[in-house]
Amino acid sequence: MSLDFTAIDFETANSSRASVCAVGLVKVRDGRIADQAGGLVRPPDGHDEFHWANIEVHGITADMVAGAPPWRRVGPWLQSYVGDDVLIAHNAPFDMSVLRYACAAEGLPVPAVDYLCTLALARRMCDMPSRRLPDVAAEFGVLLARHHEASADARCAAEIAVAMARRHGYDKVEQLAQSYDVPVRRLG
Repeated sequence: MSLDFTAIDFETANSSRASVCAVGLVKVRDGRIADQAGGLVRPPDGHDEFHWANIEVHGITADMVAGAPPWRRVGPWLQSYVGDDVLIAHNAPFDMSVLRYACAAEGLPVPAVDYLCTLALARRMCDMPSRRLPDVAAEFGVLLARHHEASADARCAAEIAVAMARRHGYDKVEQLAQSYDVPVRRLG
């Protein structure tokens, strides 16, 4: 079996985890980026107010997502895109909570997917003062082009996971997780 998974990153409009306003997905096959997808998302009704602090972080505004597909369409597409892959994210508990709460806000089923966190792996593998995405990227020689842009962050998480696995000679992310006693968790 080869190094196959899908990396994911979300941006939110406000402090509500249901307020998804962007998603980035990167499909990895045999340790190489095979596809990249995602874009802006119109948050679910009731979770669609854009807070200035979130805008300051990612630069996305309500006007920018006005014509974007709503989460009720993006959620099922995302599940189809991911398929049976393990999801990889940096700070996966945040991203998985966005997925869970956005689906709940639209009455969609929460996808039953396995996921792994590169932040949790970095905490076990790396002796460094900060394990923020830019710092872990630098540790593994990965370029982070535009931090807090969902597609760029997902690509960075994907490249970090590949670099971590290769550094330690693993050809599956599950092997890497097991060797550092980091659980592959289940959502859904």
